[in-house]
Amino acid sequence: MARKPDIQYIHPYSYGNTARKLDFFPQSKKALYELPEEKPQRARKAEQIFEPISVIATVIAAAMLITLMVGLFQLAEEAGRNQQLNVYLETLRKQGADLHMAYENAYDLQQVEERAVQMGLVYSSEVEHATLTLETLSTQQEPSFRERCSAFFAELFAKAPA
Repeated sequence: MARKPDIQYIHPYSYGNTARKLDFFPQSKKALYELPEEKPQRARKAEQIFEPISVIATVIAAAMLITLMVGLFQLAEEAGRNQQLNVYLETLRKQGADLHMAYENAYDLQQVEERAVQMGLVYSSEVEHATLTLETLSTQQEPSFRERCSAFFAELFAKAPA
C-alpha cells in the first residue's frame, strides 16, 4: 500500500468559489424585463443662471476690452500725428540747411581778406617768433599721499606728553 505524502498542497482560493451577498428582496423575473415607470417631474424653483462672481468678472473683462480698444484708437491717432510732425521736422531741417548755405555763401572771403589787410592784418608766416625760457626758484616738493598718511598715523598714535 502506498503511503500518503506528509505534506498536502491546499489552494485556499479558487475562482468562482467566493461567497455572494445575500439578496433579501429578490427581484421578480418580470421586473427585469420592464422599463422603470416614469415619475412625474416636479416643477423646480427658478435656478440662478449666472453666478454673481462670473458676472462681475465678465463685466470687468468687458471694461478692460473697451479700455484697450480706446487706447488702441488713441495710439493710432497719435502715430498719425507723429508722422505729420516728422514730415514737418524734415521740412524745417531742409530749410535750415538751405539758410545755412545761403549765410555761408553771402560772405565773399576774398573781399574779407582785402579788408583785413587794409586794417593791418599780418600773416603768421611774416611774424617774428621769440622763445623765452624762465627759471623759477625751486620749491619743496609736496609730500606724497603715503608720506602724509604715515605722518597722520604717527601723530595719531604718538604718546601724549605727560
